[in-house]
Amino acid sequence: MNDLESMYLCSGFCQMVGAASAILSINNTVVIFNSPRWCALTAERELMKVNRDYEDRLFCTEARQDTLVYGVEAALNETLEEASAKVEKAEMTAVLTSCSMGLIGDDIKGIAARNTDVRFLLSIDAGGLTGNFISGYTMAFLKVLQSIDFISFPRNNKVNLIGVCTCYPHWQGNVEEMTRILSLAGIEVNIILGSDDTDLQAIRRMTTAALNIVLDRDLGLPIAKYLEENYKQQYVVAEWPIGFKATEIWLRKICSILHINDGCQKLEQEIL
Repeated sequence: MNDLESMYLCSGFCQMVGAASAILSINNTVVIFNSPRWCALTAERELMKVNRDYEDRLFCTEARQDTLVYGVEAALNETLEEASAKVEKAEMTAVLTSCSMGLIGDDIKGIAARNTDVRFLLSIDAGGLTGNFISGYTMAFLKVLQSIDFISFPRNNKVNLIGVCTCYPHWQGNVEEMTRILSLAGIEVNIILGSDDTDLQAIRRMTTAALNIVLDRDLGLPIAKYLEENYKQQYVVAEWPIGFKATEIWLRKICSILHINDGCQKLEQEIL
């Protein structure tokens, strides 16, 4: 790979951090950085800035020179045992492999399969030199969606919000306001993918919503396209609105798709 445009500078906000932020937004999950200590600590530092509670669910294989030669099996087994002991109710464990460890090609799932305490494991190659924060975030959520069984019920009039990330500033206030505005039109939010305190059971109900609203094109569009292609779930790109007029247009667009008449009346009264 000699094209400089396709190369990424490894930094704190690398692919591994993006993947970790996606996984940790789901309750009862564990992230294991399959990496050297310095790489894991750099990622942890960035994640601690947004939620210090994440630290309790972060672990590292602490790969060293001998690991690069003989493989990560012993270090990974030790880390899996430690994680299982500290997070007893973990419903999912994600092993995120860094740049250097990705060169080895260890069978992460094969190693973990011999650890009886692991209930649900994802193995993600998340090296920071092959992708950035956004690609790590979308890759991790796609891995989750591809690995679970969705609950199949008839579609309701609820919507999913996609493209939310806890590492982005002001996400809580923005989500609360979007949820409130949608409720003015009688639209209920089914799940906010990427927000803290989401659980796997809620994610399994994603396909019961009538519409996926992509709030951030970079973070959410690949996920929405996957759900459309595989579960025929409609989506709309309606990014965060700024200002009264843009918010009214935003809500009107969503109401039109859901065939909700006069859905903007309450919002228009507020603006006046």
